[in-house]
Amino acid sequence: MKKLLFFLSISLIAPALQGQDIDMNFLKLWDVEKEDIVTLPLQQSVSVLIFTSSSCPYDQLYDERIRALHTQYKDRVDFILINAYTPRQGKELASKTKAQAKQFDMPYFIDLNQDAANLFQIEKSPEVAILAKPQGKYTLEYHGAIDDSPQSASNSKHHYVEDVLNNLLQNKPSPHRFVRPAGCRIR
Repeated sequence: MKKLLFFLSISLIAPALQGQDIDMNFLKLWDVEKEDIVTLPLQQSVSVLIFTSSSCPYDQLYDERIRALHTQYKDRVDFILINAYTPRQGKELASKTKAQAKQFDMPYFIDLNQDAANLFQIEKSPEVAILAKPQGKYTLEYHGAIDDSPQSASNSKHHYVEDVLNNLLQNKPSPHRFVRPAGCRIR
């Protein structure tokens, strides 16, 4: 019953979530390293939640770009990887997720019930949600594509995540709210 009420509340508030206050304390995900359900370790005023998986070919195309973003902004921005492509996954896929987590130097979580994906309207993998905490409460500033070239970083002309982060870190509004991502549909 609790899960049904949570899902209904997300379904009703998700379309109006952008720019609204979000209480991140209620969102609990499976921490791959700690092997426990925890709240997200958000400490900075800007946070990037990257929804990814261990089985989508598009995710592998973005691995280096995700690492580069993390390297560029890690001192000023929280980076969290979330695998939402996991309902009813078998042990083989679970071990792939754990192996993938070890490749990144950032926290990695599993969204077992897709609560985070539903909350932030995430439909594809990879897709990002960028949160800002300007006055004590988190707000969703952007969700969508990392850039405009899923096949090749060198062909990218629009770097949406970089644009948003640069603006937010300068206390300017996000230049993008949503850009449709290319990737695997989260089921």
